[in-house]
Amino acid sequence: AQCAAGLLCFQRSDNETIPGCKGPGGGRDWDYCYNTSGLVELTGGNDNSATDLAACTGECDSDAQCAAGLRCFQRSNGETIPGCFGPGGGRNWDYCYDPCIPQEHASSVLTAINSSDG
Repeated sequence: AQCAAGLLCFQRSDNETIPGCKGPGGGRDWDYCYNTSGLVELTGGNDNSATDLAACTGECDSDAQCAAGLRCFQRSNGETIPGCFGPGGGRNWDYCYDPCIPQEHASSVLTAINSSDG
């Protein structure tokens, strides 16, 4: 493990946004350690009739499936969902999120510790 205790490695292949981080980083496929504190792991199944889904829960098809005040974040390539972490059920699965959390909700600048060698 290359990450310090309490951190997870975020594997990138196409310049994905890393939760809690900002900046361009060293390369589109460079991986970085990140802190999951304050984030919720993506969960849920693919139930088309699901309603009142909590933040970071999916798979939603519209805002109507999310709990009050939340929206359905539409993904096509594993985009990072504000306030959430983890791969979820698939790169194109959509999840409810709190729109009051800005996409850039980032505090750590990306600092390379190693290139994408694993």
